[in-house]
Amino acid sequence: MIQVLTAADIVFCIIRLCYSRQEISPYSKILSSIFVIILLIVVIYNHYKYKNKYNSFKKRWKDESHRQRIIKGILVIVSLILPMLPLIIMGIL
Repeated sequence: MIQVLTAADIVFCIIRLCYSRQEISPYSKILSSIFVIILLIVVIYNHYKYKNKYNSFKKRWKDESHRQRIIKGILVIVSLILPMLPLIIMGIL
């Protein structure tokens, strides 16, 4: 998800710098279709990459302190929100 949002940030920033909203409007369905296809490819790739690895991650992270878990949880939330900020600022989302 974060990979797709980061790629979308880069692509949409370049598109918005080169073209106005009226010039992009006729191609919005094509762009959204391409975005969905890329999203599905990344989701499928991540599914196969992390399939059956839950127990190894659980072993790795079981010895974390409560404070470490809170800090890492906050970092995960920030990393989910941060890639969306440029899209929100530019008015795409």
